[in-house]
Amino acid sequence: MTQKPRVAIVDDEPDLRESVASYLHAHGFDTAEAESGAALDALLAANPADAILLDVNMPGEDGFSIARRLRAVTTAPIIMLTARTELIDRVVGLELGADDYIGKPFELRELLARVRAVLRRAQTPAPGGDESAPEPVFDQELWVQDRGTMVRVPVSDIELIRADRDYAMLHTRHRSYMLRTTMDALERALDPAELLRVHRSAFVRPAAVRTFRRAARGGNILLENGSVVPVGPLYLGTVMAALKVPG
Repeated sequence: MTQKPRVAIVDDEPDLRESVASYLHAHGFDTAEAESGAALDALLAANPADAILLDVNMPGEDGFSIARRLRAVTTAPIIMLTARTELIDRVVGLELGADDYIGKPFELRELLARVRAVLRRAQTPAPGGDESAPEPVFDQELWVQDRGTMVRVPVSDIELIRADRDYAMLHTRHRSYMLRTTMDALERALDPAELLRVHRSAFVRPAAVRTFRRAARGGNILLENGSVVPVGPLYLGTVMAALKVPG
């Protein structure tokens, strides 16, 4: 089993640490929390982190000082969390060894994208080095709004996703949910072994496919629940390979 990337969250606000940790955990990461530089030192001594989210404005030792110390002992990418908006503050953080920064308050989805980006850069092999590609990290759950409440939908429950203008309709065996996102964003976030894009406007769960039929352009898939889903010509080869349909 591939080990999950581990992210250390360093902030003196426990509610922020908890919300970030919960969100990252739901998207395939392991997390560890620290409220200060000293707590981070103990955390890293016990178990190194693959990436570090570091608040700038903390009582006692601030994030700039911690970043300077970290660069002497670890190459893990550092993302600074800061409410400071002055350019000089951002420049100082980057010059001290931070890899990225994000302003408070921030959207958790943007933070997730930045964590993934710094991990990709950190895992890119140097010329002449190991050229094996890092294991991608895919979402295990999607958050959707349902009657004013945020609901966590496990990806493993989703059998079909269809585009609906600026939204995507997530269909599970028992009900459907609407999520404001794009199909391209979902393609980056989802494991194709679990949800395979078969058309510019549709994903299906391969295990839920009952039959496949070629057509003049593309094809059609019949799911176990009776839904018929078109297969676009651009996706035909990938779909046939994923479903192991004889050529």
